Amino acid sequence: MTHTLSYDEQDGIARAIISHGKIVQDCFFDRIDKPQQTGAIHQGTVDRILSGKGAFIKIAGMDNGYLNDSDGLHSGQKIWVQIKNEPREGKAVSLTKNVTLPGVFLVHQPFITGVHVSRRLADMGEETGHLTKALAGKEGGWVLRSSALKASRTEIEQEAVELSAAAQHGLTLPALNAFEQALLNAAGNAAGNMLQVFIEKDVDLERITPYIRAARPSLLAAIRLTPTERVFDQNDLEGFYASLCNAIVPLPRGGNIKFERTDTMNIIDVNGGERTHFLEINRDAAQIVMNHIRWRNLGGIILIDFLKMKRAYDRDAITDILDANAQHDINTCDVFGFTRLGICEISRARRGYSLPELKR
Repeated sequence: MTHTLSYDEQDGIARAIISHGKIVQDCFFDRIDKPQQTGAIHQGTVDRILSGKGAFIKIAGMDNGYLNDSDGLHSGQKIWVQIKNEPREGKAVSLTKNVTLPGVFLVHQPFITGVHVSRRLADMGEETGHLTKALAGKEGGWVLRSSALKASRTEIEQEAVELSAAAQHGLTLPALNAFEQALLNAAGNAAGNMLQVFIEKDVDLERITPYIRAARPSLLAAIRLTPTERVFDQNDLEGFYASLCNAIVPLPRGGNIKFERTDTMNIIDVNGGERTHFLEINRDAAQIVMNHIRWRNLGGIILIDFLKMKRAYDRDAITDILDANAQHDINTCDVFGFTRLGICEISRARRGYSLPELKR
């Protein structure tokens, strides 16, 4: 079955959706006029070191960013930094010295050494051993992504060469935009199989691939690209996108899920309608909630009010479903379980803006 990436630009928003057959796997969205900066790499200048461990870093063309680790730094020093998140509520942009270059199968960390595996591969030492050998002796640090299990040693080595070259030729690199995030993700999912890319006919491919052309140029030659009119008419992707913009999502067998956002957290309420089998409703809702958290790119504190469950065994069953889905999230997503009030607590790392924020 073909893996498909569909991309267009509509109402000021770049939209990229990955499908396997008719099943949506992942979504990535961004503003066209003001793209997200999370992940961009800059050379900055240490502007001011605070009395604690932090420092403000001056970067050309933007407000000062904040680095919480000033060890070994001095005022006026040049330093490579990467943007960790978007500016919110008047706060300084958060920066890190742990620069990373993401690829399809690998993440390259030029300022550290060693080969590591993603958290999803942490318990699979024997299955990843041959892949870590492919990176032995290469400069810098490397993280094997879960998609590496589908890759050949040759593919791993080729990506390592390209990411290393990008780091050596100058680390000033843009943030991944919606299309590039989707392309890296889809190429990993489709490893060894065909990846079909449908792109709106009037979109300039060169404009939307600055990072890919710098860090993974061979990837563009490997995809099957088809310029298309009205891309999102295929497989009713327009209808799917509309469902992501709605505050209420129907459950397949009655009832619904309501999404609300405040300034400090995301609140999700499960309504069973006329159904009385609470555990069955909550099982359906748990899967859908986790998909929508990922698809809408909700981050920070997330509270879910499931239907009341009296037995700890039932609450554990729902927690297991949430945990299993969190393992497939490219952002760090931690499920903390239920409070005494029966509210499920989740924390998900913020990367870029959520879809509700983009729609403002």
